[in-house]
Amino acid sequence: MTFNKLILLFSLIATSYSGFSQITGNSSFAMDSIDWSKPKEYVIAGIQVECSQFTDKNVVRLLSGLSADDKIQIPGDKIGEAIKNLWKQGLFEDVQIYLEKTLGDKAFLKIVVVDKPKLTKFSFNSVVRKNDADEIRGKIRFVTGKVVTDYTLGYIKNIVKDHYVNKGFYNAMYKLHETCISTN
Repeated sequence: MTFNKLILLFSLIATSYSGFSQITGNSSFAMDSIDWSKPKEYVIAGIQVECSQFTDKNVVRLLSGLSADDKIQIPGDKIGEAIKNLWKQGLFEDVQIYLEKTLGDKAFLKIVVVDKPKLTKFSFNSVVRKNDADEIRGKIRFVTGKVVTDYTLGYIKNIVKDHYVNKGFYNAMYKLHETCISTN
């Protein structure tokens, strides 16, 4: 068996957005109406959430720590804390909070999150023996829906490498292949 042809295939739901956080206006209104040097207290009148179809909007609201009728200052620490709360979950590639509009002392916020890729399927090419594939699958023990990170990919590579080194194939080669699947 030629191990140069060993390929792990991951089908991932992914996007190519780089992660960053911000609070900004989604329109010129929000940017023009806020004096960034003088924080003003607002009451949150509404929080709109934009996320993938697989993420529950209510969960995003809950994890942010913000809720309707909370008093916040804009600019202020509560927005930053909300962003940190969402980042800490390890579920999102990108987190943004927008000030959509203000009406008097009421603020309308919009939270936009982009999910990290999730494992939907993994398989081996036909060159890998069924017995080897079953052993590796047993060692990896992944379930569909698990968030895939760089750590996860490194872990998989190490499992495959160790599997073949333990069998005496020290120069075994493998290739990890990720495929993005659109969620639309």
